[in-house]
Amino acid sequence: MEANQTMPLAVTALLVPAALAALLLTAGAFGEGPADEDAPRTEPPCAFGWCMGHAIDEEPEGRNADGLNYVSMEHDLFGGGVTAYWTPATGVCMVKGLYTVPSPDDYGKAHRSAFNHLSDLVKRKYGEPSHTFDHLGYGSTWNEPRDWLMGLKKDERALTSFWSEKPSILPAGLEGVRVDAKASGLLITYRFANFLNCIEEGKASLADDF
Repeated sequence: MEANQTMPLAVTALLVPAALAALLLTAGAFGEGPADEDAPRTEPPCAFGWCMGHAIDEEPEGRNADGLNYVSMEHDLFGGGVTAYWTPATGVCMVKGLYTVPSPDDYGKAHRSAFNHLSDLVKRKYGEPSHTFDHLGYGSTWNEPRDWLMGLKKDERALTSFWSEKPSILPAGLEGVRVDAKASGLLITYRFANFLNCIEEGKASLADDF
């Protein structure tokens, strides 16, 4: 497996607008954020206006492979939109946002710069990530510097950071935050504490179809 060095943090306003940075540092994007351990926590974590356990009454756009209903909405700062996943019993259990990287290049400079910047914003909110991976799959033929983006397109390259446990500081109810580089952009995922129950119900609903 070929390891790749992460580029230094250097992002221009063109790649990650200041408005996006401001959004990602608010509770509306990342939940409630770190809080005094002795303080009461009554509000569920939220992401892009969808909170854990929230009941969605509108008709779903479809179901994913785990049987979770989903609905998407446009977002001014996330060109790929944001999507909420839920089941009737658990309510919202996962939210994803897709940030479209401007002017992607074969060498992956735009992707890595935007990834580093967004990951740094999450780090400022929740501390160091639990894990970060930046590697090319063993045996991949897309191993030249100019093949970086193609490696993503072929799912043979991974660039991801996730926050799930110490040293991360996640608020109650937020199970994990993850940033993934995809060929289509940067995928930010928030999983709430009801996610496993959500999956169980979703798979049960799939079984009922047979």
